[in-house]
Amino acid sequence: MITKSVPATGSCSPIPTATTSFLTTDTAGYLYFILRGVKVGDVVATEWTAPDGSIPTPPSGPYPAETAGGDFCYKEKLTIAGDVGAKSPGTWRVRAYANGTLMFTLTFTINAPATTGGLTVKINQVITSACPKITVVASVTDSSGKPVTGLSASNFTLKEDGTTQTTTVSSTGTGGGTALSLAVVIDHSGSVSGQPLTDEKAAAKALVAQLGASDAVAVFGFGDTVESVLDFTTDKTRINSAIDGIGGSGSTALYKAVVTVAQKLAPRSGRKAIVLMTDGEDTVGGSSIQDAINQAKLAGAPIFPVGFGSVDTAVLTRLATETGGTYTPAANSSSLLSILQNIGAVIAAQYEISYTSSSPSSSHSLSLTAQSGSNSSVAVTQSVTACQSSGSAVTLTVENTTAASGATVDVPVTLTATTAPSGFQYDLAYDNSKLTFVQAKQGDQTKAANKDISTNALSSSSLRVLAAGLNQGLIGNGTVVLMNFRLNSAFSSGAASLTCSNAQSTDANSRAITPTTCQSGTLTVRASCSCDVNGDGSINVSDVQLIVNQALGIVSNRCDINADGQTNVLDVQMVVNATLGLGCK
Repeated sequence: MITKSVPATGSCSPIPTATTSFLTTDTAGYLYFILRGVKVGDVVATEWTAPDGSIPTPPSGPYPAETAGGDFCYKEKLTIAGDVGAKSPGTWRVRAYANGTLMFTLTFTINAPATTGGLTVKINQVITSACPKITVVASVTDSSGKPVTGLSASNFTLKEDGTTQTTTVSSTGTGGGTALSLAVVIDHSGSVSGQPLTDEKAAAKALVAQLGASDAVAVFGFGDTVESVLDFTTDKTRINSAIDGIGGSGSTALYKAVVTVAQKLAPRSGRKAIVLMTDGEDTVGGSSIQDAINQAKLAGAPIFPVGFGSVDTAVLTRLATETGGTYTPAANSSSLLSILQNIGAVIAAQYEISYTSSSPSSSHSLSLTAQSGSNSSVAVTQSVTACQSSGSAVTLTVENTTAASGATVDVPVTLTATTAPSGFQYDLAYDNSKLTFVQAKQGDQTKAANKDISTNALSSSSLRVLAAGLNQGLIGNGTVVLMNFRLNSAFSSGAASLTCSNAQSTDANSRAITPTTCQSGTLTVRASCSCDVNGDGSINVSDVQLIVNQALGIVSNRCDINADGQTNVLDVQMVVNATLGLGCK
């Protein structure tokens, strides 16, 4: 991770808080990482790359060869204020190697602090789905925080890696640009019951009133759990009714709320935003702040938190800064109305600044400034992940599987790729009246690549599966996930669909691989049977031969006599015993 502080010399704890944004006035930025299972003679090296492509030393370079094995933490410092960091603002990249093999790549930005130039530019979102066309979604505000409208392409200067680009600009405030998908997230924990919750609802409705007719809103509430109160709709009457219907109780599942909302936003296109109100810190657990940030960044959704009461300002600031949003503190709940009105006005007046990248297969650093009359803004920077080169493809396939009613079975998900991914994710929907999801496990290829498999429930009948790891190793073709399901007793015949969608993957440089597709499968109930495998009314050597052929896969119809979810030597033994007069057991 990149962080603003590290543990004292000789110590690896406490683990610091990660960040991706620095000011030229900050003292320093640090690289911190832990390697486990280090061996004698191993050599670790790092490479810090400035926005202009130069590699400063220090901190870049190798560590001395290790003289002992074990688990070690590594710490490096980049001096910023008055040194190389402040002299090279923009997007930096850090790579770490072990014995010459790339382990990971991290990026962070160093920007000049805001000045009194009259305008403030904020890059909220970068849309690359139409690559090589890149669209920067930005907001422009004046010195009082109010949105600045009426700007055109001549008011903006957009640079890619230092080269000024020809742009087209659409203003959402004048009816241009794409529609917005906005998630309104309301803390209804016990501490906000009564007037604070009433104030939250009024503020949320004031926010919605600022939006355009084609902008869609979804409403979420959170306490002990996260509730999807209303799915995305443009009907403001339904939106306001959903907001009014939220009741107050419970603890504060802050991070889980962001994770859940971001997952809902992920498949939507165009502009996105999460506006979240809370009066406290996360008290539920189950998800971390890094989980929340990662999901929001993956969804391309900036977070606009508004905190009142006993909030952790650092947490809400980080949620905003690392996703492209803005944190706004409120003195108390009565201040929420005016704050959310202004947030709504700023989001509704965003600009979409588009250009065609000259090198879409490479990562870039963008710089954006705005000027209107005598007022100007300082440059803000944003890194853009490369689009994958054409012809690359990743296909995830949910394999068709059979099992006996009541059995628990592993459904394989296989990978076929022309460009091997370093990680992937997909959504899977199933019929929960027929199937109960148990767990997702590593397949042979993810186990070989040391990738973890994790899941997040999207609903009672769908989940998101993620394969990722701290290493940049590639995943080979073959079985990558085993989806473990139990067939409900009522599911005694027919088939259940396993519908796969929203597949995404990245390569070793964290670039999106396109296209990434997912093929659905079915889980079919295997007919029940006895030791009279061929059903001719007697148990003899013909039944033994048939069950052996089934166990070897020579014939497709299989008889799972002991209902353990597979046809194997145990079923063969039962038929042999029955043939010998020992009973079908």
